[in-house]
Amino acid sequence: MNEDQVVFSYIEGHESCGLQVGDKVRVTHQIEPHGWDPGWGPDMDEYIGKTGEITGDDSEYGFILWFFHEGEECEFYFPFQALEKIRDPKKSKKSQTFLNL
Repeated sequence: MNEDQVVFSYIEGHESCGLQVGDKVRVTHQIEPHGWDPGWGPDMDEYIGKTGEITGDDSEYGFILWFFHEGEECEFYFPFQALEKIRDPKKSKKSQTFLNL
């Protein structure tokens, strides 16, 4: 696969992953760039296991996550492969109740 194909593959995955601005997500692990342009910076490691809110979306650079960390606001681009959506238990409960009727 050439570089353009790798970038296209990342963008295609990003656009079809189901995440969107406003979602709460957990950073699960570090990834290798493979089509994701910014690359993983060393400061990003401390956010593995933490939950943030998606505040922006750029299919080439990733999702912008907002964190409040050590008294400061921080934003980083994260690739979709490193994110896990946090389900809203209130929404899940409503859906489940509706389905049980």
